[in-house]
Amino acid sequence: MTNLLASMDERLTGHFRSAGIKRIILIVLAHFPLLVFLLLGHSSTVPHRWALVFSIVLAIICDIILLVDRILHHTLIRLFRPEPPGPPFRHEDFEKLSYTSSDGTEMPMWHHDEKGEGLAVFLHGWTSCSHHQLERMRALWATGWSTVTLDLRGHGEAPPTRIFSSVQAAMDVHCAIAELHSATLIDQRETLLIHGHSLGAYVAQHVLKTWESKHGSRPRVILESPLIDLPLIIIHKAPLMRILLPLIMRRIASLTQIIEPTSPPWSPKSFGPPEWGSFEGEKILFIQAGVDRTLGPAQAEAAKLAYPWLKVHTIDNLRHSARGSNPSRDSVILDWLTGHSDSDSM
Repeated sequence: MTNLLASMDERLTGHFRSAGIKRIILIVLAHFPLLVFLLLGHSSTVPHRWALVFSIVLAIICDIILLVDRILHHTLIRLFRPEPPGPPFRHEDFEKLSYTSSDGTEMPMWHHDEKGEGLAVFLHGWTSCSHHQLERMRALWATGWSTVTLDLRGHGEAPPTRIFSSVQAAMDVHCAIAELHSATLIDQRETLLIHGHSLGAYVAQHVLKTWESKHGSRPRVILESPLIDLPLIIIHKAPLMRILLPLIMRRIASLTQIIEPTSPPWSPKSFGPPEWGSFEGEKILFIQAGVDRTLGPAQAEAAKLAYPWLKVHTIDNLRHSARGSNPSRDSVILDWLTGHSDSDSM
């Protein structure tokens, strides 16, 4: 039975430990008939030759299953372990805050106060951190936007994690927003914006999907070079894993069920559009890097296929992992925020 009070890592560690014990039991049971046959091979009670064939086949099937299991395990660890964590965030214009997430983990965030437009929450990408979001945030300060940046688990100054979960990250964001409400840094009347880059954009989509009414009206969202469909990036990063992709996605679904057992049953389809996120056309700005060697064009194509109304703004001189300022990107964002209402098209 899943301990809902345990942290995400504790639940996963307990699951892996239990799976390891079951694996050892399976090995013993599958190889026991063959071992008995070999030990009794010179006695007068030697079993029929078909018993030997059965014992060998059983052992081979077990070994193949265990080999695939280990491949899946190491693939997931390799794909979803965030390394390196990134540099700490140091900036004198920010106040360091903290919040406690749904599993009891204390998480960091940083707040920069401006007066005027509202609050923008920034979510960084894979193996990035808040340190690399500074120029993106700086572009909003001049127009009166306050900003908050979060370090996702295993990144920056956030606690390390054995395996990264976008579902847990989305729950973390919900807890951060609740803390910001409690600290009166935002209220029901204030405009809320979420800016997600790459993996952060993938997390932002699920935040929208699971938006809680107590947070107020749904926020406006900027998705910069976003991850849209998880299976596509697995194939992009590990092409040889294509043949095992159904098994990988089922394993991810089963692990996610451990991380978030109160959700409806997870399936391989849960991690791509339209099931993963929840969009409203008038509140989404989709910016695509013109030079994107990290995700490639497949993610933007998947977004347009799932959401035909979605307009993709391609910035030719923007790279996927750009950490500095980009006037073209900033101009598109500020024009969308200040020059258009939610119902206007760009």
